[in-house]
Amino acid sequence: MPYLGRELTSGNYLKLDDISSQFNGSTTTFQLKSGGSDFFPGSSFSLLVSVAGVIQEADSAYQINNNEITFATAPGASDDAFIIVLGLALVLVFLLMVLLG
Repeated sequence: MPYLGRELTSGNYLKLDDISSQFNGSTTTFQLKSGGSDFFPGSSFSLLVSVAGVIQEADSAYQINNNEITFATAPGASDDAFIIVLGLALVLVFLLMVLLG
């Protein structure tokens, strides 16, 4: 089914590197990366985090410290996950493009 809403006119969404291969049922802290490089989101509220198909609540289910995410409860070893950055500042996007070539 095609998209029926208005098109986005600005902003940029980014899917971070998969961290679920590191899940072991006891570790709670993981490094955030994009394309293999450290990623610093700045705020837990700028991320959409899903673990085992459940959207996680920012600052309650997880905390952000620099380029690390710490979950309140360790994800299970067989859990899958994805993290989406909900829009990057356009200046940040420009700087990343310049730095990464």
